[in-house]
Amino acid sequence: MSNLANKRRGRTVAINSVRRIFDQANNLMVGGFFFDSEGIIRCRGRLENAPISNNIKFPIFLPKECLFTELIILHCHEIVKHNGVKETLNQLRMEFWIPKVRNLIQKLIKKCYLCRRYEGKTYSYPDFPPLPLSRVNDDYVFKYTGIDYCGPLFVKNIYSEGEIFKCWIRLASCASTRFIHLDLIPDCSALACIRGLRRLMSKFGTPYKIISDNGSCFTADETQQFVSSKGGEDSLNKGDVVIIQDAKLVRGLWKLGVIENLLPSTDGQVRAATVRCVSAGKIMYLSRPVKLCLLEENKFDVVETTFVNENNIQLFVTTVGGGSVALIKLL
Repeated sequence: MSNLANKRRGRTVAINSVRRIFDQANNLMVGGFFFDSEGIIRCRGRLENAPISNNIKFPIFLPKECLFTELIILHCHEIVKHNGVKETLNQLRMEFWIPKVRNLIQKLIKKCYLCRRYEGKTYSYPDFPPLPLSRVNDDYVFKYTGIDYCGPLFVKNIYSEGEIFKCWIRLASCASTRFIHLDLIPDCSALACIRGLRRLMSKFGTPYKIISDNGSCFTADETQQFVSSKGGEDSLNKGDVVIIQDAKLVRGLWKLGVIENLLPSTDGQVRAATVRCVSAGKIMYLSRPVKLCLLEENKFDVVETTFVNENNIQLFVTTVGGGSVALIKLL
């Protein structure tokens, strides 16, 4: 006998051995079962006149609680390349019929080694720790800042026809408010990084802590020296010269003053100060809250302002049009 005939004979013997779990074959005849010429139990259906194979018309009956049945299901599961329950069930019903087989297929697939290896979780995720203080504090924006570059981007020069050059975007994100500030950077050098940090600090103040990916532009000696020199730059001290805000005047006409006394809050943060200034030739003392002033272009040709130094001497400061206000402290 050939190998194919041996396999068929062995398969028939294995299927017939399943009949031992039944007491009497007559019990099966009530449910539409019959024995074929090889003594295999088959099921009758409503597809006897369909132009399909006899295995589909009369599928082989197998009991649910049987090791041989589980092996047949696993074999069909391998034939469909370890697909899901539906694919395995369709392949199984091409030749066999098992009562309540869907639950059994689900149970066996959950135990399949390959399915558990490629579809199951590798490990359970640990519990999330509490957010650090830098993520939940209510201090000024960009006190804790994360900085990174994205790019390069190819940009067309509108002043030169056909010229295309590369640039990068410097992205700064506030850790607590998630506010984002974008800035265009011509290259990834330390000098361009320092200039971008200056623009960020001029608008939002000096960050208390900067988090980066330790790129070469961030770890360069020039960048580290610049960041170290900015520590405590925005802190107010007695005798500092500041700008006094006046809602009735444009920014170029705001007066200057000298801090006489700091007014700390209950938490120790300085949010107000007493300022000495000159108004109509007289020395005045004002108590104002502290804010940050954004740099902007001066639109006036000549602006003249006054302030009083520590020796009570009135001085005049002249700003030529087209310049920028250099002071960042605003009262």
